[in-house]
Amino acid sequence: MRVATKEMTLNEVEKSHRLENIKAKLEVDDVSNISAALKALPLKDVVLIIDDVMVLADMFVPALIHSFGQIAAVNVDWDNLKNGIDSMYSRGVKYPVVFLSANGEIGTASLDNSRHMSWLRPIADRDAEVYVSDSSSGLETVYITTWELLRGGELVQALD
Repeated sequence: MRVATKEMTLNEVEKSHRLENIKAKLEVDDVSNISAALKALPLKDVVLIIDDVMVLADMFVPALIHSFGQIAAVNVDWDNLKNGIDSMYSRGVKYPVVFLSANGEIGTASLDNSRHMSWLRPIADRDAEVYVSDSSSGLETVYITTWELLRGGELVQALD
C-alpha cells in the first residue's frame, strides 16, 4: 500500500486510495492487472467499483462545465434551422437534431448513428416538435421539445 508523504498532494493521496480500493475489490495485486480484471468483471459486479472509478475519472479528466453569457434569440435563424431539419427528413434522416455545442454554436445534425436515439419516442408532429442535442454543459443531453419553445428562447436560455 502506498503511504502518503509530504510530497504527495491531496489528489495523489486520494488517487492512491481509490486505486487500492479497486485493486482490493477486483482481487488483483498490481495496478497493471486492473484492465484484465475489469474486462473479466461481470456487468452486475461493476457496481462494486463504480464509485471509485468515477472519482478517479474526475481526477484524471477535469469535469467540463461551461458558462456562457446569454445570446439574443434574434441572432438565431430558427426558420433556417427548421428548413434544415425538414430537408434532413426528406433525405431519409430519422433523427435530425438542433444542437447546441459546448462552445455555444447552434446548428443541425443527424444522430442516426447514435444507438441511444431509438430510446426517444418518435416525433409526432414534425412541424411542432424537434429533437434537441444540448452539449452546452459539456455533457450531451438529447430531448424532444417544440419549435415554439425554441423560438421563445428555451435553448438560448440554456447558455446562462
